[in-house]
Amino acid sequence: MTLYGMNDHSIPSRSNDELAPLIGKTVTIYRGGPESKTGKLLDVQSDYLSLMDRSSVIYYALHHVQSITENAKQNSIPSVSDLANP
Repeated sequence: MTLYGMNDHSIPSRSNDELAPLIGKTVTIYRGGPESKTGKLLDVQSDYLSLMDRSSVIYYALHHVQSITENAKQNSIPSVSDLANP
């Protein structure tokens, strides 16, 4: 598990380069309190990121995000489509 953020109350904009390798991977987004969402990170821009959560896309303003955790275990399991197209 890799944890990004948690330095201040939000992820600084300079972290966008650090978050780019997570695009396409399963992550958990924390905004503080009990709220968190897990899904596939679709994109990271200078002021927002997008997450695919089941069948919907959620947009987060980066200044509201406190941390991002990569789900390394789920990201290491090959999907059926990966096995069908080696």
